[in-house]
Amino acid sequence: MFCPKCGHQLPTGTKFCSSCGASIDNRMGSSPAPTLRERRVQLPSNAIIASGSLQPSATEWRPATTPELGGPARRIMTNRGLLKYILFTILTLGIYGYYFVYKMAQDMNTMCADDDQKTGGLIAFILLNIVTLGIYGVYWWYKIANRVYLNAPRYGIAVAEKGSSFLLWYLLGLLTFGIASLVGYHAVIRNVNSLAAAYNRAHGFM
Repeated sequence: MFCPKCGHQLPTGTKFCSSCGASIDNRMGSSPAPTLRERRVQLPSNAIIASGSLQPSATEWRPATTPELGGPARRIMTNRGLLKYILFTILTLGIYGYYFVYKMAQDMNTMCADDDQKTGGLIAFILLNIVTLGIYGVYWWYKIANRVYLNAPRYGIAVAEKGSSFLLWYLLGLLTFGIASLVGYHAVIRNVNSLAAAYNRAHGFM
């Protein structure tokens, strides 16, 4: 007789395959209850077993598409900087600042596509900023800081700052003529760059 699962030849009357461990039903028309050895869980391709627990493996995770774009994964920029943001925004009379927001939202929605959240785009940023007298802009950065913090582990990296950290620095900035708030913006941009670098590695963009 042969194992119905792996095809290994077995002695007649064998109850379990010596090769794959599958249960061999010697009775016609019935199926025995699965044993503990048979109750296997199909692990996702992005998981490995280490120290008895499942841990994400950023180097093995290769999603074929990015859901929000419906196409192949793309390389995310990793060289954003606060100084560049400020200087280019001044030199372009604010235009670069809007481009920065547009690209940041697009990249966040790509890197964190399946986390059931969405970073608001440029139109929402502009309109809601006007309606809320700038409050939405602060909230937008807060949400990005939180989203990076929550998605970092899936790429195998650690991020220390949450959205609350950004808010703290922003509030301190109100007491220091905006100087302390720059620390918060810098931390968020640095963490987005770290997430982008991990995302690129995970998708083979070196």
